[in-house]
Amino acid sequence: MSKELNRLSFLHEVLYITSETEMLTVCERILINQERGYLLSKGSYNELRPYEIPLHLEEKIENIMDSIKEKEVESEIIE
Repeated sequence: MSKELNRLSFLHEVLYITSETEMLTVCERILINQERGYLLSKGSYNELRPYEIPLHLEEKIENIMDSIKEKEVESEIIE
């Protein structure tokens, strides 16, 4: 279950960080929320059908998170 919680946390963080930007399209945000919905329903009585975001979107959000982490490291070095 912790794998699902980590994934939920990661997807939430991506949505939060990109909320006031144009890094993700509306459709991409919907796809991310579809996976979140599935993960939240997992194990419940009305579990949704399995859903994972497409590979190209997975790669895009990994790149976004990597660039954010790089900027955080750079800002720590400057301070």
